[in-house]
Amino acid sequence: MSANVGSQTVTLIYYSPADVELVNNRSKEIQPTGIYKGGYLTVVDGSHCQLSPLVCEISDGTYQVKIETGATVNIAVASATPYVVLRWVHDLAVQSNDYMDFVATATPATNDLVVAKCLFTGATLTGFDYGDTAYTRSFPKQPRLYLQVESTGESELRVRIRSGFVQGNASSIFVPEQKSSSIVAPITSNKIYLVCIDPATGVVSVDSTGTEAATPAAPAYAGRLVLAEIKLGVGNTTIPDSKIKDVRPFLTPGRSPVDDVSLQSVLGILQIKQLPILTLPRYTIKWKSGSVWTAPTSFSVVTQTGSQVSLGTLLWGSANTSASSSTLFTMTVNNITGVTRAITQLLGWCDDKAYFWLNGTMIDSYVGATGNANKTVTWNLLAGSNLIQVIHVDQMTGSPSYAALSLIGDFVDDTHVTFVS
Repeated sequence: MSANVGSQTVTLIYYSPADVELVNNRSKEIQPTGIYKGGYLTVVDGSHCQLSPLVCEISDGTYQVKIETGATVNIAVASATPYVVLRWVHDLAVQSNDYMDFVATATPATNDLVVAKCLFTGATLTGFDYGDTAYTRSFPKQPRLYLQVESTGESELRVRIRSGFVQGNASSIFVPEQKSSSIVAPITSNKIYLVCIDPATGVVSVDSTGTEAATPAAPAYAGRLVLAEIKLGVGNTTIPDSKIKDVRPFLTPGRSPVDDVSLQSVLGILQIKQLPILTLPRYTIKWKSGSVWTAPTSFSVVTQTGSQVSLGTLLWGSANTSASSSTLFTMTVNNITGVTRAITQLLGWCDDKAYFWLNGTMIDSYVGATGNANKTVTWNLLAGSNLIQVIHVDQMTGSPSYAALSLIGDFVDDTHVTFVS
């Protein structure tokens, strides 16, 4: 038998008697406290709310227990005491004190579990805020529950997104518990919707661009952080958990970097493979014939598509022998500085014309003589997502005609501006 080195406390030592105090102490500082399931509020009247059944892990700072309720609880609330909390204080001498209290308070105590903040119009209860910044809902710090998408349990076409953290390029962002926007049910057949989150801002959105079909396909993820797929049918009015498919990427097994990036040759030499194109900043490219296309909307039907890896600089050249052509370059970036950021590029050689679009508006153009334009192009990126589009037009003078565009200046640096798609 090993000696007791370091003043160990074993919970529980085999063959030793156990009581409730020792059993409950097994979870303390091991199982995070918080509301694990249920525990949502509905308005009963102007001064009362109803709390749904819940499962929680709660502590008084010394002892810790799991408590599960099997029925709803009515709670009196007021604008002066807007926070609904769960409170548990253990008393060794009185068994009845082991039950949890449901309290409306002005200021939650240190070990209280916050359910939500009640919202009032005057003195009348109107709703609830689960993402209050002063005292947010007490969610357990369990990664398996982070950003989990689940049914709201109500007669509505919305889902609930649990609290959690998302790692952006600049920082870790806390995402409060919330409901999604309302979803419109399909009209003729089944359809799959995506619940996505922007890792740069923590904003949750629903992608409804899927196509209706008897066996529908999900919309393309396109590099986005997708939390769940929702499959709905015609006439659906609720979204039970059975219609929600969890696809959170941080819950799927990661592949070895060796599988993606490198390989070992027969000589035992480590050789680098090309990184997947979708992991690198890039322009998407659309090409079509003709030289009258000056707006991105003109490229809804194109002859060819592709991509060019880039941090912002564009070096483009082609030779045409039969007809004029136009090329659209598109990149979506995220300005993470929180303020408008001006980035400048130099338009060097241009054969023949160029048009510059930011967030759907043409901000500049070059229609001068073919050759060295030596022109400055400034992009005033708004805080958040920005759509950058460059159109290059070759008018095909002579045969063959050599088209060229050089736009110099990188702006994706992962410090101020990050690549989105």
